[in-house]
Amino acid sequence: MASPGATRSPALHPVVGFDLDMTLVDSSAGIAATLRATLAEHGVHVGAADVDLYAGLPLDLIIAGLAPGTPPAAVDALVARYRQLYPSLGVDSVTAYPGAAAALAAPRAHGGRSLVVSAKHTPNVHRVLAAAGLDAAVAAADVAGDLFADAKGPFVAAAGGTAYVGDHPGDVAAARAAGAVAVAVTTGAHDGDALRRAGADVVLAGVAQVPAWLEEHVLDLRTAALRHRLAALGSVLVVLTGTPGSALLLAEAAAVLGPDRVAAAVPSPAPGTARARALAAGLGIRVHELPAGTAPGPLAARLGLAHVAGGQDADEVLPRPGSRSGPAGGDVATPLRDAALTGEQVRAASRRLALPGPSGEPVAAADVPAAARD
Repeated sequence: MASPGATRSPALHPVVGFDLDMTLVDSSAGIAATLRATLAEHGVHVGAADVDLYAGLPLDLIIAGLAPGTPPAAVDALVARYRQLYPSLGVDSVTAYPGAAAALAAPRAHGGRSLVVSAKHTPNVHRVLAAAGLDAAVAAADVAGDLFADAKGPFVAAAGGTAYVGDHPGDVAAARAAGAVAVAVTTGAHDGDALRRAGADVVLAGVAQVPAWLEEHVLDLRTAALRHRLAALGSVLVVLTGTPGSALLLAEAAAVLGPDRVAAAVPSPAPGTARARALAAGLGIRVHELPAGTAPGPLAARLGLAHVAGGQDADEVLPRPGSRSGPAGGDVATPLRDAALTGEQVRAASRRLALPGPSGEPVAAADVPAAARD
């Protein structure tokens, strides 16, 4: 994820890649049946337990492991034969894991999209998705096969992937190669400890838990975007009216820019601002009165601050009165809205912060009275 000082803006919307086998679908029986049939034609007889040891690996490595000593050219021929047999022997037994369709749909609810990136042969990826009833949940262009471990990274990165979900240490490597969050599920052959040792950032019991986790992931993305936006502004006068949005904005501005490059303007008279004043004082932020009907732009200019910023969030669609009140007559900056933070997300982000109250005790920004909108 980009840092606040990075030149590339952090993503606002999640793009989540998913592995297929043993992540979205249980395909173990069909894979084992097809492998056993393929190898039997070659005179090699294996049991289902033998196949399980190689779960998650590329097909050529599985065949080489199950039939040691097979020349590379013969391995290639067996891979081709497996792919011929798989549609008839392997696809029909595939079942989607509980919550797989909801997991694939979840990024779209946040303005993002899902990818499916698998080591399985690409035509068979599409067949499995269709057989499992998941093909409508992901665009065909966002499906890729014949990729394993870090080879998945370029596809995920090119799509703007922010996270990758899989059941295998190779999927953790895929996430790392893409610069994405590595989310592991324990529905495959590897338990949580093994996946954490491989470097997983998050371990879930299965894809049914992805939508709930995604709420936090989106909040992480948009908080990072907020901080990036504040860093770009350089210095701000925050119009502080006692609402969760303005309180969060002030706290984040102080953290990103430092108190010397931030000041608070408190409209006077205005109800519900006592806690806001205490918050500013606790953060070491200068507080200035803003008489009713006075635009904050001239005050910002006098203080040597480049921008005026208000705490409007992405849910506020109507222009605010007096919005053209910056130091040079420009619009008041709306970093929360720019970061696509909704009112609910503002409160969730605020609950993550312990902000100083009147006596120095921790106070969540979400508890600041919302007596007036910013």
